[in-house]
Amino acid sequence: IKQLMKKIIPVQITLSKEELQRLHETKYHDNLKVEFSLQYVNVPIQRLKGNRPFLPLSSVIANVEDEIIIYHNIYDDRLDYKIVQSEFLHMIDLLKGIPTEIVTDELTYHYVKPLLLHKDLPLKFSEDLRVTNHVNSTVSQYLTSTVE
Repeated sequence: IKQLMKKIIPVQITLSKEELQRLHETKYHDNLKVEFSLQYVNVPIQRLKGNRPFLPLSSVIANVEDEIIIYHNIYDDRLDYKIVQSEFLHMIDLLKGIPTEIVTDELTYHYVKPLLLHKDLPLKFSEDLRVTNHVNSTVSQYLTSTVE
């Protein structure tokens, strides 16, 4: 039963009590729909010869309506709860409120899901994240062109 409950109700919340309180008190932003996604860019990077290559992690926040990139960052780390939840809180800080709709991919949704235990968030997932896919495609093209 405990294993089943872990799948149903995730417990990995990495935000501090103060950050959770701040999230709980944050107001909603009027009529703002954003894409929020952290995905791997499918171009392995090897920093030093002989070291194992890694896939860069791309964090994208974009306005869905005008397709403007609000924020983009690349990590050389693995996707985990701490990075995703920190980036989610960073998005709220950047926008000075919670968007009325946050569209994300299924994997990112999984890492944000524990926050739903503390605040009703307007999250929905879609595999068609146009701006995010375009950003990550551009990063992939850039990385492969610098290698060749």
